[in-house]
Amino acid sequence: MAMGWRGALPLLPVLLWAFAATAQSLPWPSAPAQQPGMTAPTGADQAVCTIELTQLSQNVENLRAAARVATEHKAKRKEICRYLTDMAQAATRLIRFAGTSGSACGLAPGAIAQIKGEGERAIGACREICILEPVAGRLDDVPPTFATPVALADSNCGGP
Repeated sequence: MAMGWRGALPLLPVLLWAFAATAQSLPWPSAPAQQPGMTAPTGADQAVCTIELTQLSQNVENLRAAARVATEHKAKRKEICRYLTDMAQAATRLIRFAGTSGSACGLAPGAIAQIKGEGERAIGACREICILEPVAGRLDDVPPTFATPVALADSNCGGP
């Protein structure tokens, strides 16, 4: 459920790759010409992408850490769900950014898939903890309004 630094660790090679990509100079003289429509990001665009990606992922990690601390201090479920909901919404923003700007930023498809996987885990944790399922012995004895999952107040776990 709580990843901590392990969740940010897989993102580190992507960020290092992004910084290394900006440091590259002209291609080899014998390299084939670049295909039309496949423009590489400029140094400024790459820096903006890296900064935005770093801020979004850091926001997710900060909220994950806050939820972990609240859990360790035996906080009320509503408070923990507030952190998890914010974390899931931040993860949704990160997934959307990676999906829409990933190719423009030069992210590899594997990196985009990894970001989506981590984000979906954050959304899943929110849904698992903050969406209550009915507790009943037999569902045929329960009215339909009580047989469907109900969300806690302000629990919008987002989604890609």
